[in-house]
Amino acid sequence: MVYYIDPQNGSDSNAGTIPEMPWCTITGRVFEPGDQVLFRRGSVIRKALRLPGGSREGVITYGAYGDGPDPVVNPSVNAGKKELWTEERPGIWRFAGSLPGEMCNIVFNDGASFGNLRWSQEELKKPGEWYYTLLGHSMNEGEWERWGKGTLYLACDRNPADAWEQIELVHWGDRMAVEAEPYVVIENFTFEKSGVHGFSATRVHHVVIRHCTFRCIGGGVFDRKTKVRLGNAVEFWNGACDCTVEHCVFSDIYDSGVTHQGTYPESQVPARIRFCNNLFLRCGMAAYEWRGPASRDIVFENNICLYPGGPLSRQGENRRRRTENERFNPMTGVSVLIWRLEQEIEPGEIYCTIRNNVFGQAPNDGGAISSGVDEAHMRRFVIEDNLYCQAGGGTLIRMGTAPDPENTGKTWSAQQFAQYQQETGFDKDSRILDSGLFHG
Repeated sequence: MVYYIDPQNGSDSNAGTIPEMPWCTITGRVFEPGDQVLFRRGSVIRKALRLPGGSREGVITYGAYGDGPDPVVNPSVNAGKKELWTEERPGIWRFAGSLPGEMCNIVFNDGASFGNLRWSQEELKKPGEWYYTLLGHSMNEGEWERWGKGTLYLACDRNPADAWEQIELVHWGDRMAVEAEPYVVIENFTFEKSGVHGFSATRVHHVVIRHCTFRCIGGGVFDRKTKVRLGNAVEFWNGACDCTVEHCVFSDIYDSGVTHQGTYPESQVPARIRFCNNLFLRCGMAAYEWRGPASRDIVFENNICLYPGGPLSRQGENRRRRTENERFNPMTGVSVLIWRLEQEIEPGEIYCTIRNNVFGQAPNDGGAISSGVDEAHMRRFVIEDNLYCQAGGGTLIRMGTAPDPENTGKTWSAQQFAQYQQETGFDKDSRILDSGLFHG
């Protein structure tokens, strides 16, 4: 069966089985394996999507119908009206509207620029700098009664609605823009302006995400004391298997474009996940973050990774972003990050294969690949047939890197690529272009 959803013009009293009589939402609906649930192109969903799953007998496909741009899931708050801002003192404006959750980020003019978080009201100096009085409370269960009750301040030399054509307040909300149960295909959507993650699911399996766009994701405060923030476009948490992310575009992501991660020993070992044929632009931590405790047979293949870092992550800095103790972290602003391996897999098994990718030049000495895994365990990674584009003498590859900025491990520049190949055994058939191609 095919069902049609039009969030703007539909009605939940309609039949929902023909385009002329669409539903408005999928809330409370029960779907069967093999069903297709199609959202009208050109529509905007202003809250997170939770997608029921299929079974071994068949997947449920969530996609699009009609003409125009793909349907957009955008849970942010529109703050573009003058009456929503009150001047507290010269150059400092308070948001007078309603916020459904903790502030995570501000997007100006649909991603042309971003707000820069400051950690106290006294630090607000330049236009676009912002502060929220309850930063970090969403990670503390004991403070949930204060949900959305903080105050947002924004520095601007005039009413913010006059300074920017569009202002979108990206908040914590449901922690993600879309969540899915097993046996689901998600295709032809745009997921944007979610304060923590784009897609997130725990111990999920048999999920395919394809031909989707993820943009302007993340920035929520993970830890107020250490000034650590978070936000991934696609995150598989505490185990996942038999999942695919392909033919997607990721841009302006605070942390990582795609990642699997979890907490040891609770996490199951993620297995047979494919990240293929994607385009990554301006991912703050990495396009692909391999994070432990372990993995089995993960493939990162045929991807293009350009301009690691980006203004959303750097927050007004011209170097890689600051993290704990106001220091710059050598494990951010890269194309591939490998770290926190905490669990063994069976002898002969491979943690991950990274092949046939294009890695553009990383600005600010970020590098293409940074690994914090020891040499013995790195032998169970496969890195081959990649194309590296880098001009100058900056860092290209790091191995043995730790989060401590003073421990950068072993590094190789573009001019030392042959030495890197010989010393590590990686990238034997890979190429490097001594060129500023794709320079960010």
